[in-house]
Amino acid sequence: MQLDSRVPTGPIEKAWDNYKFEMKLVNPANKRKYNIIVVGSGLAGGSAAATMAELGYNVKCFCFQDSPRRAHSIAAQGGINDALVELLQLKNAKPFGMSSQADSYRLTVYVPSDALDAVLDACSAAGAGVIGNYRRCAFYSSGTGTFEASSQATPHLGNAGERTTVEEMRVEMVCPGQLSSDVIKALRAAHPYEEPAFDLVPISGGKGQQLGRIGELTEPVSLSDFAASVDATLGTHSLTWGWADKPVARVAVEGGAADSDWQAAKAAGAYVMVTGEVKQHIALEAAESNFAIIAAGHYATEHPGCEALRQRMAQEVPDVGWFLFEPPPGMSGRPL
Repeated sequence: MQLDSRVPTGPIEKAWDNYKFEMKLVNPANKRKYNIIVVGSGLAGGSAAATMAELGYNVKCFCFQDSPRRAHSIAAQGGINDALVELLQLKNAKPFGMSSQADSYRLTVYVPSDALDAVLDACSAAGAGVIGNYRRCAFYSSGTGTFEASSQATPHLGNAGERTTVEEMRVEMVCPGQLSSDVIKALRAAHPYEEPAFDLVPISGGKGQQLGRIGELTEPVSLSDFAASVDATLGTHSLTWGWADKPVARVAVEGGAADSDWQAAKAAGAYVMVTGEVKQHIALEAAESNFAIIAAGHYATEHPGCEALRQRMAQEVPDVGWFLFEPPPGMSGRPL
C-alpha cells in the first residue's frame, strides 16, 4: 500500500492558498466518494469534522488521548507538559496538580479457573486494570458457581437440562468509563461461557490524569539564571516573580493558563512553576508565599507539544511527510 498525502505545491505556509486555486469543484453527488481525515478533535478539528460530514463527505476524526472531549493533550502521557519536561531537561518527572473527573467502574466477572489468565489478559488489553503506573491490576478469589442450562442452551460445562456446579474465580478490576464497552466486548470474546456473569459498579470520586509535571534540575541554579534558560529554550520573553538569587532545584511545569495550580506545585516540593499566563493577584500571592512563578506565554509553553506530536507521527507513519506549522510572529496566538 502506498500513501499519497497529496501535499500541495510550494512552501508549507502557502500550501493552502495554492491548493484553493488548484482544486476542482466537487459535484454534490460525488462527495461520498471522498474520504477526509481530520487529525485532532478539539475546537478546530471537531468543528471541521462536523462541517465536512454535514456537507456529505466521509469523515474520520482521530484524537490522541483517551477521549475526544479534551481540546488538547496538556495532560496526556507524552503530551504538552512532558514535552516541556524534556526541553527543560528535568529529571525524575512526576504528575501533580489538578485533574479532571473521570468516570470509572469496578468490573466483577466470574470465570472458570482454566480461563482466568485469558480473561484477565483480554480485559487488560482493552484498558481495564490500570492503576497509576501499574497495568493488569486485579483481585481474584475462588468460589463455587451453579446454574441450570435450558434445553436451548449450549453450556461450556455440564449438559442442557441439568444442574451444574463449577469451581470458579471471582475477578475484580477497575475499568475506565469511556472504555467500558470495549472491555465488555473483549470479556465476552475471551470468556468460555455462552452467557458470562459480570457486573459494572460505578466508583465515585474517580480522578483522571493530573495535568502538571514536576521534576528536578541536574544541579541547582539561581531563579534569574533559570528564567534566562527558559527564555532561551522556549524562544520567549517571560515574566518572573520571586527572589532573583534564590536557588532553584525542583521545578513544576504546566503549559497554558494554569497559574491557579501554583499551590499544588508548592505542596509537591517545587520552588518555581513555569506556566503560560499569570494573573496579577496570583503573582502577588505566590511571591508573598516565597514561591516563584514564571509566565512564559501560552504559545511558548504549548507549541513544543505540537513538535512532540509531529515526531511521534513521523515515527508511527514514516511513509507520510509530517510538517509542523509555525505561524509568523503576531499571528495565530504567537506573540511578536
